[in-house]
Amino acid sequence: TDGATVRVALQGASDIVAASPDHRVRVDLNGQTVGVMSWNGYANSQQQFQAPAGLLRRGVNTITLTQQAISGVSVDISLLDWVELDY
Repeated sequence: TDGATVRVALQGASDIVAASPDHRVRVDLNGQTVGVMSWNGYANSQQQFQAPAGLLRRGVNTITLTQQAISGVSVDISLLDWVELDY
């Protein structure tokens, strides 16, 4: 396929019992959103996203993970396990 596959694994490090999901992280490739991860509690979450070839740059490419606010969630701690980019 043309383009890239971005795979991300994050580990939940907090749990808000009253909210589900209680983690939400936006995944960007070179400043463009390729997906959003949502999961609950202390679980490990692994997801993959497709990105069009036009997002890839020759040389350095940047993957950014940004925590997204969730109503009712006062603490959202997640830890990076790994990131892969295949093209």
